[in-house]
Parts: sequence; structure tokens; C-alpha cells
Amino acid sequence: MRRTWTLALAATLLSAALATTAGAQSPPAGTQPPTPGQFQQKMMQRIQERLGLRDDQMPTFQAAWERQRAAAKQLWPTVRQTQIDLRQLALNNGDPAAIQQKTAELQQQLGQLLQLRLQMLQELAPYLDADQKAKLAQLGVAGGWHRGPRPPHPS
Repeated sequence: MRRTWTLALAATLLSAALATTAGAQSPPAGTQPPTPGQFQQKMMQRIQERLGLRDDQMPTFQAAWERQRAAAKQLWPTVRQTQIDLRQLALNNGDPAAIQQKTAELQQQLGQLLQLRLQMLQELAPYLDADQKAKLAQLGVAGGWHRGPRPPHPS
């Protein structure tokens, strides 16, 4: 009797957990997930609001951001693979010279990503006023497009 009760309770808890998980993964009825174009449009609206960009500044900002994004998008798969290779070398007692070489390779790739970001900022600088430059300098990684919980801002 006790075993039957335990199994029934376990089955109830499992079905409740599965129902909760399934409900959390599916969007609310009648809503569609945003398309990439809609996501980018919302992101650009947010950045325009955060920086106080005028409508006439947005085409310049979007073009510079899109060029930087396209170049970085080509480089990121290489960076990810280099990181994986480096982890494998470290975890499998790889040759120190190979680890050093892979580390240098990763640093060079990350440096290229940094250069892309800097080029974008330098390209935008002539089109921004001092207040907009200060706000842009304060935004986080990826221009403030952050997913997940944010760290608290210092007061």
C-alpha cells in the first residue's frame, strides 16, 4: 500500500514537472516568436533610446553595426573552435608548446574581434555628440544587448 502511494505521488510530481516545463517552453497562445528582422529592429530601437540617437543618425549607426556584425560573425566559429581545441589540450595534458601556440592563436583572433569593434566606434564617433559618446562608452559587451541577469550598477 505504501509503495503504491509513493509511486502515485512520484507520478503526480513528474507529470506536474513535465507540464510546467512544456508550458514554459512554448510561447503563449496567439503569439509568434520574433523573427531575426524583428529582433534587430527592436534592438536598434533600444539602442536609439539608450543613446538618444536622432532618426537621421540611425542609418549610419545601423550600417556601421551591420558591417562589424557581419565580419565578427565570420570570425566567431574560428574563435569557438580554437577555444575548444585549447580546452582539449589543457584537459588532456597537451604539449606545453602546443598549448602556448593555441593560446597565441586565440589571443590573435580575439584581438581581431576587438579591432572590429574599435573600427566601428571610430567610424561612428564623428556622427555622435559628446553625451551620446559617453553613453556608448558605458554600454556593455555587444553594445548593451545583454541576455540574462545583469550585474548591479555601482551607485
